[in-house]
Amino acid sequence: MIATPVACATFTKADAVSWIGAPLGAVRKSDEAARSPDGRPRLSTCMCFPNGFDLATAEHPPERGLYVTLMAMPDIGAARERFDDMTTGVPGTPAFDRTLVRGIGEEAVLERVKLQPSGSQMVRLKFRHGDVAGSVQVWAKARDAAAVARTVAAHIVSRLR
Repeated sequence: MIATPVACATFTKADAVSWIGAPLGAVRKSDEAARSPDGRPRLSTCMCFPNGFDLATAEHPPERGLYVTLMAMPDIGAARERFDDMTTGVPGTPAFDRTLVRGIGEEAVLERVKLQPSGSQMVRLKFRHGDVAGSVQVWAKARDAAAVARTVAAHIVSRLR
């Protein structure tokens, strides 16, 4: 069994700035109350965006940013099921360019989309490691968002024990 994951405990703001390659504002987190029978938090998120950007009220995607989600599941089977749900397209939503990724957790998929008209990239790397399902979303203009997402996800998975 993997220790309870807390997204913001897996990296620092300095890490995020280094990965994104540009200034970011304050780190914001959300750790959902326990829902699983063993009392572990089920959902933990951590995000960094430029100063003044609020994902909840924004009318457009950010120029750059990082959003990490970790979901502690009761067991490996539940994590596999959640990962499958995360990587299945939702009818009526735009299709993403999906690529299987090896070497990050037991399973990982990379999704890419080019954001118009800004020209920024948004990449989401979804992974499963033991009884944890998670995702790393990266918005970047100057850097290869897919490479950043791989680096971040590998770093985060290395912190899950």
